[in-house]
Amino acid sequence: MGVEMEQMNDGENAEGHRSHVPKGKYEDALFGWGACAPSWLQWNRSAKWFLFWICWVGALQGMIVNGFVNVVITTVEKRFALSSSEAGLIASCYDIASLVCALPVSYLGARSHKPRWIAIGTLIMGLGAFIFSLPHFITDEYEPVRGGGNGSKLCLVDGNVTDSCGDQQDASLNSYKYFFYLGQLLHGAGASPFYTLGIAFLDDNVRPKLVSLYVGIYYTMALLGPALGYMLGGFLLGIYVDAPNVDPAEYVSLRTNNSFFFYK
Repeated sequence: MGVEMEQMNDGENAEGHRSHVPKGKYEDALFGWGACAPSWLQWNRSAKWFLFWICWVGALQGMIVNGFVNVVITTVEKRFALSSSEAGLIASCYDIASLVCALPVSYLGARSHKPRWIAIGTLIMGLGAFIFSLPHFITDEYEPVRGGGNGSKLCLVDGNVTDSCGDQQDASLNSYKYFFYLGQLLHGAGASPFYTLGIAFLDDNVRPKLVSLYVGIYYTMALLGPALGYMLGGFLLGIYVDAPNVDPAEYVSLRTNNSFFFYK
């Protein structure tokens, strides 16, 4: 979402329009990214369409960070042999990065191209989501079998716990926690301009009487994100972690009500 302009008009500017940018500085700028500003994209060059796109960015941010991550955190903890403190740190990394980045991003972004900062933040968030999902694709398939002395990882069979259940988890999987840490840090850093520069940009470029309406729409969409994330995440929890490559029915007592049934 790169908007190569700093001043967008929502119809005619009302008298007393507030803007921190000298009038006309970005008046002839085009929608795009750098030299890539095709004419067929210029219909996006308005405050209404900026609001439309940033609403979806805010909704996706809430869906990923406050929805999907919170839903799968307990599954990640079991799947990758994490301690409770390590799983808690995964959730905290988003807030840590947001805290560190919010002030410098707000300060620097207010004195430069706000939409470009928001676009870069969106790309960083996308990179964070990609890194967060990598352990699922680069680890071996989870293959639970009967517990006992054969080196298996599944210790609960037909409701009976074997004597060797305490140390059966693969400790080598614990190192993948750094992917989750980095992914969440990038989520926090990428989201830092959304609720600072995004609101400021709307305030600068929308008629004063419409600012509260635009901001209200934006926050409403941002609040819908976590709700959608929890609903969709709850649905995905019914899918086995390695489906369809692995059929959980092949394993004894491996059903959705079993504590060793791992989800997506």
